[in-house]
Amino acid sequence: MFLCTDRQPARCLRCGHTLRAAASVAAGYGPACKGRIRAAAAVVPGDFTEKQREQAAQLTADAAIVPTSRPATFHAVSSDGSTVYVVGADFCGCRAGQHGIRSYYRAAAMALNISVTRKAA
Repeated sequence: MFLCTDRQPARCLRCGHTLRAAASVAAGYGPACKGRIRAAAAVVPGDFTEKQREQAAQLTADAAIVPTSRPATFHAVSSDGSTVYVVGADFCGCRAGQHGIRSYYRAAAMALNISVTRKAA
């Protein structure tokens, strides 16, 4: 029987810092990043509905949207967990996005992009 004891430390999905607290590991974000994401969600443009804003906030809270290696581009998990979409502030690979409809995935990407931009500044 082989026992694997070489585990990688949990890292914040936003900034990459090591997460130590169990609650942070479970959330996927450290407390500072979680607060920044929450604050950034409030500045998503007003042309998203309140329901889309709530869904975007839930998406980030569940760590179901994460950055890719490309700037301002994210992977977002569908609500049923069966599909991963590539999404950014100006595009979305979901069915609605393919028809030119602004989705809550884009709202979440905008919020995370604002959050990352503020961190860099």
